Amino acid sequence: MQKSQIHINPVILRWAMDDVNISPSDLARKLKVKEEKVRGWMQGTAFPTYNQLEKISYEIVKIPLAAFFLDEIPIMSSAKKKFRSLPESIFIGTSYQTLLAVKRAAFLINVLQDIFKTDTGGTERLKEFHFSTGNAQLLATEIRQLLKISSDLQKSFLNPYAALNYYRAQLENIGIFTFQLKLEEDRAFCLLDPKFPVIILNSGDSPNSKIFSLFHEFIHIILDSDDIFKDSPEASVWNPTEIFCNKVTAEILVPEAEIRRIASSSDKGFTKESISQLSKIYKVSQEVILRRFLDLNYVSQETYLNYKKSWDTQFQEKKSVKVNYYAKTVSALGKKFILTVITSYKMGDLSDSQVTGYLNVSYNHLNSLEAAAQPL
Repeated sequence: MQKSQIHINPVILRWAMDDVNISPSDLARKLKVKEEKVRGWMQGTAFPTYNQLEKISYEIVKIPLAAFFLDEIPIMSSAKKKFRSLPESIFIGTSYQTLLAVKRAAFLINVLQDIFKTDTGGTERLKEFHFSTGNAQLLATEIRQLLKISSDLQKSFLNPYAALNYYRAQLENIGIFTFQLKLEEDRAFCLLDPKFPVIILNSGDSPNSKIFSLFHEFIHIILDSDDIFKDSPEASVWNPTEIFCNKVTAEILVPEAEIRRIASSSDKGFTKESISQLSKIYKVSQEVILRRFLDLNYVSQETYLNYKKSWDTQFQEKKSVKVNYYAKTVSALGKKFILTVITSYKMGDLSDSQVTGYLNVSYNHLNSLEAAAQPL
């Protein structure tokens, strides 16, 4: 029985092959098919099966499968060119996995532009606000007001996952989408865009770390500043922009007034136990609490770095936890993105191939994924 063919855009296939210097004979050999079949795909007179397209996408040319269904070539040939102002030295220590994620992020921006054709994007909406970008404390207060974050709300979250989901949803409401991808040795990055800037979090991080990275990257977007968040001691101590972003993020998550109130009423000092307790109350990492103590001169830089090193090691030693397939997809793409793509499909604006390609799921899983993405 002949397997069904997937109607891709041959222009995208030719571009993807050229981008990695793959000839028709090379691709045919890798796929174990005849060269004339590949040439047919390139001309649009024949098409690959889904399994063949998956192998082309994920194993050979290394671009998202859904890219093959776009009308035009996506601007994703060079990960480095996505960042306007980062020095070349930044990319020396950036992993292959992160650079692939940058390409994926660029593709997701194209998808956002496709499904939100006439909507106002996050970049334009942020221009409506006059942020105090020269004052960390004022900027943090403005962001808390914009995203409707209060101390009572933070304390009401059942766990860090609930807090992260709330913050992501609030950012989505103003046109800032967050995706979780596999990054190696990097915490997060933001990709600027005239309409839809995106934030990419490391899917392997703890929820507390993701929360800090989320706000750190959001501040970079407000500042119109490129970033790959490596969270190295050198960057956090010597880079003025990183120092500012970290300071604002810490103030958003645990305002100075709260720390000073706690400090004035504490008679036990700042022990590991008290730091752990405060992190649970505010649904932030212990590092964030200690960072606040550092900012306010309650602890030394040396103490901060020693604690941080210990916590990072403990997290790396934890075993991975299996997650439900649909929950994992919702976590990676976000509820609003998934539901908007599915709604566009139901309205006839997207084809079968587009909806499954954009969400990276098979057609039979769409209903279950839609159910998993529903608001609680």
